[in-house]
Amino acid sequence: MFAKHATGSLWYDTDLQFVRSDHEAVRCSSEFFARVVATGRPVYARNDYWETREIDAHGRGTGRPDLPGEWERLATIWQGDVVAWQRHSPATAAGKGSNRESPHAR
Repeated sequence: MFAKHATGSLWYDTDLQFVRSDHEAVRCSSEFFARVVATGRPVYARNDYWETREIDAHGRGTGRPDLPGEWERLATIWQGDVVAWQRHSPATAAGKGSNRESPHAR
C-alpha cells in the first residue's frame, strides 16, 4: 500500500505494509515501482484529496496517486477527503480508460 503523510498511523494500526509514495526512492525510481508491481500482488494507494497535483473541475484535488499506471478509485470517505485506489496490471488495464471509478466507490 502506498500512502503519504498518513503512512505512520496506518502502519501502527494495521498489519499492512506501507511505502511512502512521496519518498525520493519511489518518486525517482521507475525500477522500484516496477519491482513492486512484478510481485503480482495487488497494489493500493491511499491519498487525501490534497495530496495530488491534479485538480478537478471544482478546484479540488482528486487524490489520484502520483504514481505510474492505471488506477481505479475504490472508495471515497470522510466527505471526499480520503480516496482509496487500486493499480491495475498492464494486462488488466489494457484497453480500459485511465483512472476509472469503481461502481462500488462512495
